[in-house]
Amino acid sequence: MIAPHIRALEIAYLSFSVHKDHDGSLGGIPSELAKLAGDNVLECLKINVDIWARIDSSGDEWGMLDALLTGSGWPALKSVVLKIHLCIREFRNDNLIESFRQLKTRFPRLSASKSVDFKFLLC
Repeated sequence: MIAPHIRALEIAYLSFSVHKDHDGSLGGIPSELAKLAGDNVLECLKINVDIWARIDSSGDEWGMLDALLTGSGWPALKSVVLKIHLCIREFRNDNLIESFRQLKTRFPRLSASKSVDFKFLLC
């Protein structure tokens, strides 16, 4: 159950690390955010993901996040920043970096939104 004061948040910073390959590269963030959808005043959402292992960047959660945040449950949302850090140097090869660059294409609604400023950053 979501505490009532959480619904009063205007700015939320979510940060997490992925240490092993598992289904759900976003660690369940879309399903947790879905609990806040509707009666909220969230204006700015910043999500920071530190990747410490090879993961499947084609997972469904990326597209679920796009659909969720462009739905009617976020009437005040003005800004979304998704920042992905590829933390292990040995995994930072051209193919891996390119697969994560392609993740931006998994956010067509946020990218095209006129009401939400969407930034996708890969570090």
